[in-house]
Amino acid sequence: YYPQIDIIEKLVSRLSDPKVAVVQGKVVVINEPENLITRLVALERVGGYCIGQKAREKLGLIPQFGGTAGGFKRKIVEKLGGLSEDTLAEDTDLTFKLFLAGYRVCYVNESESYEEAVNSFNSYWRQRSRWAIGHMQCALKHLIPVIKSKNLSLKQKIDAIFLLNIY
Repeated sequence: YYPQIDIIEKLVSRLSDPKVAVVQGKVVVINEPENLITRLVALERVGGYCIGQKAREKLGLIPQFGGTAGGFKRKIVEKLGGLSEDTLAEDTDLTFKLFLAGYRVCYVNESESYEEAVNSFNSYWRQRSRWAIGHMQCALKHLIPVIKSKNLSLKQKIDAIFLLNIY
């Protein structure tokens, strides 16, 4: 990953809100023209960040911390037990710990980090398998607390159920 020169300034500006504990920027694929796999990953990033994350932010749903191109308030993350070492999707796990505790993730479309996408089917399959296992770990851990949560609205609960079961 190669962050923009001013990514810190763009991300930190949103952390002034006491309810925002994490900020998530946009990930842009820099090796998109390489082959079909990199083109598909680039399309997935545009859909996931520029459309999905932005829509979740605007609709008051659950923007997801993606682990890259982001930042967080360390004291809040530590208060909630830090990044989970028992989950392959520690970024998704953190997202749900935060929302369940009454905090938010803020998506910042203007801040970008450039990535080299996986460029073979085997790499793509291994990466997505790891993400699928991590999401299922998070679903098992957070699904019942999400349903019972008093900090989440009904539309956030519905979004959370879909997000946790995406795979």
